[in-house]
Amino acid sequence: MKRSFFILCAVVATALASVACANVAAPAPTVSPAPASTLAPAVPSATAAVPPAPPTASLPTPSVEPTSVPAASPVPGAAVSFDRLSLTLPAGVASGAAGNLVDKAEGDNVPPWGVAPAHIQLKLDGYALQDKFHQPEIFVYPAEEFAQMQNGAAQSLERLRHLLAPNSSVPMTTENLPFVPFFEATQVFAADTKVIPFQQGRGVRELTEYAQYPAPVNNHELIYQFEGLTDDGKYYVIAILPVTAPGLQESAQPGAAVPEGGVPAPDLSSANPDFPGYYAKVQQMLEGLEPGAFTPSLDQLDALIGSLSIATN
Repeated sequence: MKRSFFILCAVVATALASVACANVAAPAPTVSPAPASTLAPAVPSATAAVPPAPPTASLPTPSVEPTSVPAASPVPGAAVSFDRLSLTLPAGVASGAAGNLVDKAEGDNVPPWGVAPAHIQLKLDGYALQDKFHQPEIFVYPAEEFAQMQNGAAQSLERLRHLLAPNSSVPMTTENLPFVPFFEATQVFAADTKVIPFQQGRGVRELTEYAQYPAPVNNHELIYQFEGLTDDGKYYVIAILPVTAPGLQESAQPGAAVPEGGVPAPDLSSANPDFPGYYAKVQQMLEGLEPGAFTPSLDQLDALIGSLSIATN
């Protein structure tokens, strides 16, 4: 049972506007959603301020060089808060948010990837992109309890801690990056990975896509993913935000048009489809784009993450 909180989200309109699926021969990617619930608008803030281990299909792991970015400046936009979570939604990214306290999930009727402690779920309303495979959501979990309850969460948190360790030399490949522990699928590639600080901690941001087979990178399933930890190690943050980029096909459908300058996906029916080479080229293409070429802008999404504040007492 979930306890929903109904609250209004105030929108402070200011600058930084930037606004700019799939039948395949192979099985479609399967992602287990968070439990359905009625969500309540987040409170306007006075100030802005595995599965057990994931599937083991043999997928390429392109290397991404870690890059730290400075702490975000105060973000103009809609300031919202729910329970211990507060953040600012930059203008043009979303118009509001709806929060929910999700009860602990465990027992014989819960699949392994659905096991989780009680946590915060925040859905973004009026998001810049609609009708994408993933919904724009932010989750806050008690880190140690989640790790004790679910093997996937334990593995993802271990990866995250290694990457965030001082002077870490761990390469940011899909084999080493944290993953969404409640997705029943695997990251097929990663690009534009950076270490992003937020108000009480740090985490890793990446552009990625999840699938159960070597899927083409496309604008229906591409996400901006952030996973972070508060400095005291108490809270584990996961943000899943749909994003699109020029040069990508619009869906994973066979025969989907590839825009000029894009990278055609290998034919799955061919004898030796070169998906490692394909993902490396897509990564290079995405990392060659300016932040503002994405929808929403990567700068705006980084600013949203930088504004996250989690009360840890």
